[in-house]
Amino acid sequence: MNHLESIFNRDNNSAMQSSYIYIKIPPHEIHFLKFIIEAYDGVALTTTICAKKGHIVACVGQGMEKIFYEILSTINLEMVWGGSDIFNE
Repeated sequence: MNHLESIFNRDNNSAMQSSYIYIKIPPHEIHFLKFIIEAYDGVALTTTICAKKGHIVACVGQGMEKIFYEILSTINLEMVWGGSDIFNE
């Protein structure tokens, strides 16, 4: 279990079924993106990994992946999302 999984899985086994989506975004847009994502109650929680690099991770609730990707695709921001390997690019 990695560090992020341990944060989200403290007392709730349902988090084990969550998806982790890693996002690279211009650092000055982090607050905006987090605000938009978390406005959709129950879809995802976000955590900033590195504010200087614009790295965040979203813990997407089970069954909410389609809604989450629809939200991301409608936001007009320069961003890349995928697995944790996108932070190595």
